[in-house]
Amino acid sequence: MTDLSWAANSSVACFPATKNQKFSGNHVFYTTAIPRRSEMFTKVIPKNKKHNFSLYVYQVGVNNEQLPTNLNSCVTCEADYKWDRKRLGKTQDHTQKVRLNAIN
Repeated sequence: MTDLSWAANSSVACFPATKNQKFSGNHVFYTTAIPRRSEMFTKVIPKNKKHNFSLYVYQVGVNNEQLPTNLNSCVTCEADYKWDRKRLGKTQDHTQKVRLNAIN
């Protein structure tokens, strides 16, 4: 995917344009439904710990099947990727994970 401008759009807000390089590889899409008042956890675990994967998960309304680059808005979008530097009091391994919370 060469155009990542949809992700930094304020009505999507998946990740800032300054992080586009972290999402410049191939993209794989899965769709599912989340029941009301539930959480969904998504985790990417590379077989090779040296591989660098980034992850984003977004939530849209019922009967909405928009995919990037046509994603104009979403309920929420969460992303995880390898940090550029260490964060005080936190550690990161080779996995990437995000959590979505479906309210109603």
